Amino acid sequence: MDKDNTSENSPIHSEKIKVQDNLVNQLENDDSSLNGETCNLSVHPDGTDHVEEDLALMRGDAIGTTLYSERFVLSTLLKLTKLEKELSENESFENDLCTIWDMTIEEDVVQLLLEHNVLELFADCIIATNDKRLVEILVGILGNMCNFKESRDALVKDTSLVQTLLDLTNCSDSPTLLQLTRLFSVVLIHADRGTALQWYQHISFCPDFIKNIIFILSNSINEQLLRQTIETLNAILAKFALIEPNQKVSENNTELLPTFEQLFVNESLIKATTEAFLALLPRKDNPELQENHDDDNDDVESTIVLTQSTHNLMQIFLNIHCILTQYDNLSQNSYFPHIESLMDCLGCILEPLCNPKYIEHLSNQEQDLLESINDILESLGDPFDERCLIYAISIWNLLRLENERLARKTPPENDFEDNILKEDEFNFETSYLTILDMIVRVINAATNLQLENALKENLDDNMRNLQSTLSIGEDDQPSKRCYLKIQNVLDNLQH
Repeated sequence: MDKDNTSENSPIHSEKIKVQDNLVNQLENDDSSLNGETCNLSVHPDGTDHVEEDLALMRGDAIGTTLYSERFVLSTLLKLTKLEKELSENESFENDLCTIWDMTIEEDVVQLLLEHNVLELFADCIIATNDKRLVEILVGILGNMCNFKESRDALVKDTSLVQTLLDLTNCSDSPTLLQLTRLFSVVLIHADRGTALQWYQHISFCPDFIKNIIFILSNSINEQLLRQTIETLNAILAKFALIEPNQKVSENNTELLPTFEQLFVNESLIKATTEAFLALLPRKDNPELQENHDDDNDDVESTIVLTQSTHNLMQIFLNIHCILTQYDNLSQNSYFPHIESLMDCLGCILEPLCNPKYIEHLSNQEQDLLESINDILESLGDPFDERCLIYAISIWNLLRLENERLARKTPPENDFEDNILKEDEFNFETSYLTILDMIVRVINAATNLQLENALKENLDDNMRNLQSTLSIGEDDQPSKRCYLKIQNVLDNLQH
């Protein structure tokens, strides 16, 4: 997208800003002009405080129920239309724009901006300038505005501005991209089906948008940008996956939009998400994290630092791949070249759950992780990975022991009490069965050679307990077939 440098070209003008041309000069020459944040009480020449008069003046200039000055906002917008210097040369105006950015957490301020057509003004400015800081601030203001429904509704209808924002994902400025991906996340999270379809149409007409998202995930070294981009991708996929296929371009155009899988189920996106996830995952071998590591936990074997933020990252990653793996052969073919990277990611999620000390802290969050991993593996035909299998067996054994411990507890007074689970409580019985089913499927799908290599180094009590559990049942049951397969491999290893 070609841009003209505002420092070399004529200023941007907009007739949409409903202010008088001389307003800026009036305000600059008025010592009692109101600033952007609050309205200060004045002291009159006669030395008396005219509080009521000052309050009346404040309310007269205030935006809605806030104490923000309407004159300040409008004068700043007018200055924006006449901007000739980059913000690096105009610190005062940069501060004014940042003040408006802060002010847009207030709905009354956002309403005022919409009344004065800032969407059109900002689109013109973004197209015309090469000033990265200016673009970052304007996109940040738009992102704040989109916390309110009226702004989101206005934006999705503004095809020109939407196209400008989608094209902007091609820029190389991380702060701008951070605000941009945040904006897209906000509008998609709050989108109903009709609005989601409108955004789907916009993105379908801008195929480079998805390529740009992939590029960011694959190449950015800015962790904050990586995290926001993967969260934005999750919001996009979650909304767009629900859109029915065979959507028309428009009511007057019978041509069909590309399907969801045509847009998103591809090798490049799969590879980019695994790379971004592994880059974001905090590990204890990171020197910065090691300094903050609790000495009491030095005996914990896991290399993954588990925090609420890490949990959220893991679930977002799994959400993305639960969606992308649902397209049968297309999904399997797209994942095949990068299956090792995916299994590496899944192994990193399973690893900390193998720690016995963690069992008492399990919640429904960990249960969601296990169920998502199970769904992904099943959709891909249960690919084999030695590390993931050993971790899964270890977790299963911990859940088995905890189930047995819970069974030995004093029974409740009635069956109703026994069935009550708190909203965030980990269901040991359900998770035990889920992970056992996953183990059985993976082993049954594995080759004998794969199992031999896995069992050579991992024939421990966990494996023996698994064999004992699987030995029960009829021969035609998957669990019994799994037992017989393990036994056959062990017999071969002994000869």
